[in-house]
Amino acid sequence: MRFFLILFFIFTLLANAGHYELGHGVKLHEKLRIGGYFSTDYEVSETKRLARLDDVAVLAYGSITPELSYLTELEAAPYFQRDFRANTQAYDRHFHKERVYLDYQYSEMANFRLGKQITPIGYWNLEPINVLRETSSNPLLSSKMFPKFLTGLDIYGYLPWFNSVTYHIFMQNNRDIDKEYINIKNEHFFGISLENEDSMDFQYGGSFGEFITEDRKRTHFAQLNAKYELSNLSFQSELALNHIDNHVTTIKSYKFAAYLQSHYKISAKHALVGRYEYFNDDATDISNHIGIFGYSYRPIYPVSLKAEYQWNSDEQLNKFLTSFSVLF
Repeated sequence: MRFFLILFFIFTLLANAGHYELGHGVKLHEKLRIGGYFSTDYEVSETKRLARLDDVAVLAYGSITPELSYLTELEAAPYFQRDFRANTQAYDRHFHKERVYLDYQYSEMANFRLGKQITPIGYWNLEPINVLRETSSNPLLSSKMFPKFLTGLDIYGYLPWFNSVTYHIFMQNNRDIDKEYINIKNEHFFGISLENEDSMDFQYGGSFGEFITEDRKRTHFAQLNAKYELSNLSFQSELALNHIDNHVTTIKSYKFAAYLQSHYKISAKHALVGRYEYFNDDATDISNHIGIFGYSYRPIYPVSLKAEYQWNSDEQLNKFLTSFSVLF
């Protein structure tokens, strides 16, 4: 019922907003714009036949002054899911605080973002909304190697000596603002990331840092990313290495994850995508190879229909996945 009330609220806003462009929110005031998104998916594997209303989110954002802006994002995920094989269903109607921050634009060389925000690492993590991504599934690197969000301070801008290089220095020394809604619960997170944007065709960067989880595991991480674009064909890749020091057991271990993804645009609305990824966890002796081939259709940019098949080195995890998502 809450979901339908939210949809009714959104469509009421749209009906009274005058000129509206899908994906750009509704301007309610000079300093307030409201938007949102939702995503549904359907998964079929040996063990599951799962339908989900995966993401339901509401966004509020705007500029307080020319330099100072804000964003709040509340999300419930998965809002509803039903497994037809197991004949079970579940709800999560609680809207979590996914992002809540203030952004102060001081200069090209130094800007400040304070609050809960996306961790500025790589490419995949910077696109948290399903409709903006090229596949329905996420590479394991995006959820297993570092916290996806940080509740703290990010200082960012262009390096004064290299106009094409952007930097981020991010830090957290407290719990997440919504610790139940983060992939890796932590109380300390620090890192530095760099990205070279010298060429429109080829970009590359990397990051390093550390985080300490609530169960007292200190992880040092290093990450690299690169992207290459032609007229209709693009490639992007990321890899990350973790060194984990367990302060309770004194055992040291490693994690490694990487993916290479290609995207071929058949036309303005149709595209094919392929991805290979590898994940290895030394502590649990898990090693996984995953291959994905998929198709995406975008009638307009804020609307996406995607389908893919995923091959896994553990054949029981092979699956077909399709999704439909909209950004308001």
